[in-house]
Amino acid sequence: MNLTAKTDTHKSGGEWLLTTTLKNETATPAIMIRLKVNGSKSSERILPVFYSDNYFFLMPGEEKTITMKLQNVDTRGEKPVVDISGFNL
Repeated sequence: MNLTAKTDTHKSGGEWLLTTTLKNETATPAIMIRLKVNGSKSSERILPVFYSDNYFFLMPGEEKTITMKLQNVDTRGEKPVVDISGFNL
């Protein structure tokens, strides 16, 4: 199972906004897709993060955009990166 994903990262003041667009280009539904935000160097999870959606399905050919907001102080000086997982990914 393979999804295409593109993430745009923007920092404004003390807040980060990450926008990830996912597309299922396979013939199989992608099940229980989960996004989480980690630090770029340590790979440690950054919390709290507010997601527009999470734990979702993508049908074949379907595309979905998820936004994530977090405070700069919670990044511990690292750039946030998005990690994508799922039941059948």
